[in-house]
Amino acid sequence: MILAVVIVVALAGIAIPAMAIDRAEVVNIGPPLGAACNSTSISVNKTIWDEGGTGLLVDTINATVGNTLTFNVTIGNPGNCSLTDIWVTDTLSDSLTYNDNATVNGSAVEPTLDPPNYTWNLTAAGVSMLQPNESINITFSANVTSCGVDVNTITANATNGEATAYGNDTAT
Repeated sequence: MILAVVIVVALAGIAIPAMAIDRAEVVNIGPPLGAACNSTSISVNKTIWDEGGTGLLVDTINATVGNTLTFNVTIGNPGNCSLTDIWVTDTLSDSLTYNDNATVNGSAVEPTLDPPNYTWNLTAAGVSMLQPNESINITFSANVTSCGVDVNTITANATNGEATAYGNDTAT
């Protein structure tokens, strides 16, 4: 089984390996906004907790039906402008079942559920602003329910009031 972990990163009694490959993209949009604020961007990184192997967050993991995968999503602000109105959407593959256990910076915050899309409005979750060089962590788990080639994608967008930044990360 090839597991595509999307951050949103993707995803019988036979152990079939599942692999996730991480590809991140940061897109800067908008003209320079002045000396104090001239770089609006957002970074997105989705990883998987390798509980039975390295004990670390990794980009690639083997999984079988019945495994529980724990995902960590980091949304960062590498620019020099404060970001507001932050939205994050994780699209889980059909091979994963979300476990209703998301946290944002360690506090329980469930996304809006519209499977396969799981969307966090971080402003509504209490994160009203992401300052330059700060990051937000979202953690959740999902059960592997079937085999197959899967692609999961996570996207994020935010604004500084004049320009919007978009980012995504995909694992296959």
